[in-house]
Amino acid sequence: MAGPAKGPDDAQEPERAVRDEVHERPVDAPGRMPLWAVRGLAFGLLVSLLIVLGYQARNRLSPPAPPMVSVADQHVVIQALRQVRVRVKVDDEPAFERVLANGESFDVRGRDRVEVDLPAVEAAKVEYNGETIAPQGRQDEPRKLVFVDDVGS
Repeated sequence: MAGPAKGPDDAQEPERAVRDEVHERPVDAPGRMPLWAVRGLAFGLLVSLLIVLGYQARNRLSPPAPPMVSVADQHVVIQALRQVRVRVKVDDEPAFERVLANGESFDVRGRDRVEVDLPAVEAAKVEYNGETIAPQGRQDEPRKLVFVDDVGS
């Protein structure tokens, strides 16, 4: 009929054996990473992803830098005191070349460089940014007056 009497320890014995088999793992299994290493790698990847996303969000939310606008801040006015041939280059590009009649004036604006060629400085009055320019030396000799924006705009 009934087999030998089973005590309370005998009833739990098969269950304990199954539990031990399920939780048992080899300590030195080749090719397997320890759990702490896998978790550390996952944490590192998560932190890297958050840093990249934060950097991109900051760039999207910050206003774009205003474009650099170069302003023509050099103003040269040439007024003929007698008939004179004038040649003007603005920012290394020819801007004006002709004969000005007595009393005729011409003004030009430039960003970096304005060059004025005159056969004689005494034949014209030259103003640079509102100041009259009086070159030194002989006034009856051909001159090239060069105005350079050395401060930058």
